[in-house]
Amino acid sequence: MVEGLVGLFAEHGRLLRAIDDAAGRDPAVAQRLERALVAPREFIERLLSAAPHPPPQPAESARVLMATHRAYLLDTFGAGDARPGAPAAARTALLALWERLLE
Repeated sequence: MVEGLVGLFAEHGRLLRAIDDAAGRDPAVAQRLERALVAPREFIERLLSAAPHPPPQPAESARVLMATHRAYLLDTFGAGDARPGAPAAARTALLALWERLLE
């Protein structure tokens, strides 16, 4: 999951930034983006629910994680000028977060 997410943002960061910006201005884009994020959010909710120490509100925690990932990855890759080691650093940071959440 992390590998695919980082790869997607590393390759298409500027486009994803434009979509995110458009969602803030256009309700139709916001609605389509929200629909596209339902399945990933539900997947994260299931992961959190199955963790040894699940959060009290897995659905809300999934929303927090999605928003955190989006902000971090857009900040890292959204301008299209990420440093050469940015994908590896992003993978390491996100994997460390997930390892701690799921252990």
